[in-house]
Amino acid sequence: MPAGALDLAVNVLAPSPAWLTDRLSEVDLTAYPDPGPGREAVAARHGVSPQECLLVNGAAEAFWMLAQALRPRLAACVHPSFTAPEAALRSAGVPVERVVRDPADEFALDPASVPERADLVVLGRPDNPTGRTEDLDVLAALTRPGRVVVVDEAFAEFWPDASGVYAEGLPGVVCVRSLTKIWGLAGLRVGYLLAEPALARRLDEVRQPWPVNALAVRATTLLCPAEEERRERADRIGAARRELLTELSGLPLEVWPSPANFLLIRTGLGDLRSRLLERGVAVRRGETFPGLDSTFVRVTVHPDPVGRAALVDALGDALEGAPEPVTGPAVATSAGTRRLPVERTLVLGGARSGKSRHAQRLLADSAKVLYVAPGPVPDAIDSDWAARVVEHRRNRPAGWTTLETDDVPAALESATQPVLVDCLATWLAGVMDAAGAWESSDGDTAWHEKVDVEVERLLKAWRSASVRVVAVSNEVGSGVVPGTRSGVLFRDALGRLNRQVADLTDDVRLVVAGRVQRLEDERA
Repeated sequence: MPAGALDLAVNVLAPSPAWLTDRLSEVDLTAYPDPGPGREAVAARHGVSPQECLLVNGAAEAFWMLAQALRPRLAACVHPSFTAPEAALRSAGVPVERVVRDPADEFALDPASVPERADLVVLGRPDNPTGRTEDLDVLAALTRPGRVVVVDEAFAEFWPDASGVYAEGLPGVVCVRSLTKIWGLAGLRVGYLLAEPALARRLDEVRQPWPVNALAVRATTLLCPAEEERRERADRIGAARRELLTELSGLPLEVWPSPANFLLIRTGLGDLRSRLLERGVAVRRGETFPGLDSTFVRVTVHPDPVGRAALVDALGDALEGAPEPVTGPAVATSAGTRRLPVERTLVLGGARSGKSRHAQRLLADSAKVLYVAPGPVPDAIDSDWAARVVEHRRNRPAGWTTLETDDVPAALESATQPVLVDCLATWLAGVMDAAGAWESSDGDTAWHEKVDVEVERLLKAWRSASVRVVAVSNEVGSGVVPGTRSGVLFRDALGRLNRQVADLTDDVRLVVAGRVQRLEDERA
């Protein structure tokens, strides 16, 4: 990369925290490293035993360790994706079959496309460079007796909830994690993997002595509990990513959004990377990823607005007069064809604040709207609720269709016209009720798994909706602490849900006393 160029090819979030480097300076380098404290920190973070955790010299080491220890008869590598796992397998003499996904199908993976005889499968989640996040049912379909499914979660740290898939208990799943991306530590090589105890022991047996240095061990012990700061860094990138997507919307290109700190871009030019480099911006070439060609580039989401503006300006200059990308289904605009998220709006507010009325106004120009009502069906027991439902129906335009259902994800997935969901709070209350949250005792977390599955279904449907979507939800946490355990549980769960939906949303609004405020992330 030429000196002075803006580096948007490397996706490591810099700088690393000053407090971390200060603490690392205290490490005794005369002693041999003890991975024990690091494994315990990882175990505490994921709620598993230390026997299921191995520290690794950067996530890449895990792929070489898996290849050497397992020596599968046939490995299947899902592409486009990070190529180090395939390189490690081939270096160990393992036959590899590539499963290449189609960009016209949003890089979705069909489990049936993976060879049945493959006893090791590798995929990313979220994937680098596509940003694709396969659903849990896809991962479950890949598992079978005698097969190991390796999930590269190097960029999972950028999710609002970075817990990952290991806690789902899918058999034979190994999750590989990196702490270098979000914490700006690529030079230190800090990572770990999660695997069933017997498999973790098998992997550990093929390693050289002291594979992870004392600084990396200490960094792991310090970073695993630093969840609040990790989420703040992820939120900052999330806000920057949403702004960049908006700024790119006027250019003749396609964008595949990602939950991480990068975007995959496709244009009609095969030399876009060199054109950008001439303009002082370095991006990651696409043709080295199996399944992509030189019309693709991966760009880092710069946390600084100045860096993002430099990319947008360079792209606008480089693409002037360029042909539009030739691809599958996309969103047509006056500026060309692009693959950007369908517009989504989240309207938050307190009780009787006017949030529902504002949400309806946002779709007032749509002759046909699917109004999804996930609250309880009105009956004679709760006359006040029944009256409110009647009033809401009376205020809806005649051409709107009302769907009373607790399966909001299914409604979003099948929608062919704009959708208004009113509201997410009543949907979540129903989900928690079905999961037995209210009857659980202190310390009982079994209901969390059921709720998390439904929330993930909702987020997937929200993210992949092909129509305009507006959702209403109650903003919580601004008043007094609820006086009951169930109230606290619901407040916290709804606060998390609002935050997760907002991270996937183009436009978030707060309604207070009938006044509307569009919300921006000041940390961006």
